[in-house]
Amino acid sequence: MKICVNHYFTKSKEEFIIKCNRGRADLTSVRDMTYFYKYDKNDVYDDEILNYMSSRQMIQNETTEQINQRLFDTLVETLSPLILPANLSAYNVDEELFQNKLNLFLTCLTVSKNLGLGESDRNFFEELSLKCIYKSLSVGSIEVCQIQLLLDEIPNIINIQYPVVDKIKDICKNIIPELMQMRREQNDWIQYKNLNRLLKMLQGMLN
Repeated sequence: MKICVNHYFTKSKEEFIIKCNRGRADLTSVRDMTYFYKYDKNDVYDDEILNYMSSRQMIQNETTEQINQRLFDTLVETLSPLILPANLSAYNVDEELFQNKLNLFLTCLTVSKNLGLGESDRNFFEELSLKCIYKSLSVGSIEVCQIQLLLDEIPNIINIQYPVVDKIKDICKNIIPELMQMRREQNDWIQYKNLNRLLKMLQGMLN
């Protein structure tokens, strides 16, 4: 299963003016038309998104049962190379399977919790997804955008009762101060405040 998201910084000039007037969700600074002319290149014709039209129409016509089965099959396909003994120290899988895959395993966790599986299956895939999240955090560098996705999900993760959750929380507790420093340098005080609140919550739970 492949997910394709086409995100465009600019569309029409009219749309961009509305975007500027609306303001930004997380910063007080305001964009002007300089950004529009910087990114409005239109020098590459790309209609690849049309390749997904038939798949999109097929998915729209699926029943709930068909959707659940497709998601379950995708979950198994994604995690099957990583289905190993429950002991984390037994993980001898190629680390490349985990590198830069944090967002993928976060998606697997969400699917595991919301797919309507039986309790034993849900627990199995939920814990396996969490172990993969931990492993992904432990190998190589992680992009800031992926870390932010994890931190957004942390308030939900900390209530899940698996030993690996404590390891994930411990890593987050060490990562957050670095992100706070970055947000301070960017004068992004809203995100700084949110990170500080999250750090205090984790420190309270871990100490």
